[in-house]
Amino acid sequence: MKPKQSWIAIAFALSFSYSGLADSGGTAVLQLQKAPGVNGPWQVLPASPLSITPEGGLADPETNSSFYRLSITTSNVAGDTLGVPVSTVATQTLQQALAMLAGNTGNGWGGTAMLAPYAYPVYDPSINGGTKPAYLEFKVLAGPPPVTGKPLSSAPLEPNADLGYILVSLTEQDVPVPEMAQFGPTRVEQLRKLAGASSIKPVRYGHGLWIGEDSAGNAAATLGSMPYRLSRVIPSLTGQPLGGEVISNKVVSDTGPINATDYGPYDGYAQFKDDYIKGPAFSYIHARRAECGKFRWNLEADVLPPMISIPLKDTTRILATVPVTAFELEDPTLADGKIDVGAPGISMTGTAAGGTILHVLLSDGTTAYYALQVGPPPGIIAKGWTAWTYYWAGGCSDQRQYSQEWSLGGCNPGCWSGCGPTAWAMLYGWWDYHGLCSLIGGCTPTPLFNDADVRSCISTVCGYVSPFCAFGQGATTPWNEPNGWHWAPARGHGISESWTWGVPYFCGGCGAQAKNAINAGRPAIVGTGVYYHYPLAWGYAYRQYVFLGITWSTSTYWATNQGQGGAACPVVWANTDDCWFGNNTTCY
Repeated sequence: MKPKQSWIAIAFALSFSYSGLADSGGTAVLQLQKAPGVNGPWQVLPASPLSITPEGGLADPETNSSFYRLSITTSNVAGDTLGVPVSTVATQTLQQALAMLAGNTGNGWGGTAMLAPYAYPVYDPSINGGTKPAYLEFKVLAGPPPVTGKPLSSAPLEPNADLGYILVSLTEQDVPVPEMAQFGPTRVEQLRKLAGASSIKPVRYGHGLWIGEDSAGNAAATLGSMPYRLSRVIPSLTGQPLGGEVISNKVVSDTGPINATDYGPYDGYAQFKDDYIKGPAFSYIHARRAECGKFRWNLEADVLPPMISIPLKDTTRILATVPVTAFELEDPTLADGKIDVGAPGISMTGTAAGGTILHVLLSDGTTAYYALQVGPPPGIIAKGWTAWTYYWAGGCSDQRQYSQEWSLGGCNPGCWSGCGPTAWAMLYGWWDYHGLCSLIGGCTPTPLFNDADVRSCISTVCGYVSPFCAFGQGATTPWNEPNGWHWAPARGHGISESWTWGVPYFCGGCGAQAKNAINAGRPAIVGTGVYYHYPLAWGYAYRQYVFLGITWSTSTYWATNQGQGGAACPVVWANTDDCWFGNNTTCY
């Protein structure tokens, strides 16, 4: 058979089921392959440049005689389907994606965006042993254009059907929606493109790192910032006041580095993965993630944690038999607390009427959530989430599109410069753009992309924050990242900075630093993932959970500039629960 044209029409279904899905079918990736002879070599014939015939076939303009065949891929290297029909997804999972799509429209999705008819399974080695998907990644597409009555009228824009993704957890071991983006292909699609194969296993190691594994479990493709070995002392840092402050170019406080040397690069992907699954620091953080996930999923089901009531203005000992070693209040304006040495519980004084979430660290290292009510409850019966509210540090055009540099002079020779210095360069670029000329170059228009002046900033800041090379990328410790403040006085400007760092899922002060900056109209450097990545947060979206007329909790997402050279809008959103670093900086 040597046809000049070839076309196919095929219907395909598979049986597939796991948590988060109803009994479901699967999806198939169909590749039309072409060869000059019956024995090959066979090459993929991309469908995009082929025209569709009236019968629904594909017309190949090839003039020479060729052979054609159809390759059908239905599963990834883990044996699960490549894609899940959205029509088969369990209701509570689908509702999370639809709620985000309908509600979170700031600088991104509009009313016509819709979910694609399929979703991608995503794995985490610490959830379900990595043998079953831990998440579903829903692809978002542009919906049909509105009917205008002018069929010959069209906006002079290139259409973009890819509007990002919404990642939904399939278990209670993570928050319901850990991340989402409002533009471009999904993470799974990016991994498949990088790997040159659809059959890879998409593995997520937090917001900062995605890996596409091949059939041997090797990393066939990577997205994000490379990990480094965490110190065994990390669990002992939970609840400690870590951070510092610079006022007018002078350090007034700094808790400094940790007392440990057992952190640094891995020898390879297999070593990192083993540590991620079984290592003491990662295991501890995964347990805190699961506690947070359970709390967040319960709120989605209108289930509050155990409630504690205290009077207004009086001091009450709460959790009197519980060995509490540290605590956080989601809204610290409602109460003041004190842990007495050698005594269980917390001495808590109500300072304002209302309700908030009390998160306590116990002596065995576990944490627990409580609903703290201050003063008498109102006589209003209401529950559910409010609409989204947004805060921004300027607009999309204010954000600089800087990226890391390879083997930059004075900074990590033979390695990428690191996200830490790049985040500082973007922060200084923002201030330069807002009138503090000479922070990036001379008093000329602030560069939008990397140029010689941006590279000079990154190189110098690299010397201040001292990244080390891990898998070819610069990794910066959270106690060194604040040192980027030195660049401002070196350029003749003043700077004040406060920062907090700590353990993911128990570092409320980290998020508070960045939120305070953004509330004042300034971007902030934040830490996302598990000590992997420093993006620049230039906005945040939040909604509040209300029950019995009281606002108990807030669900918050950073609007991030990832420092990878892309535009800031539409937005890449990261859940704030795992935040482990945040700063609040003012330049003048």
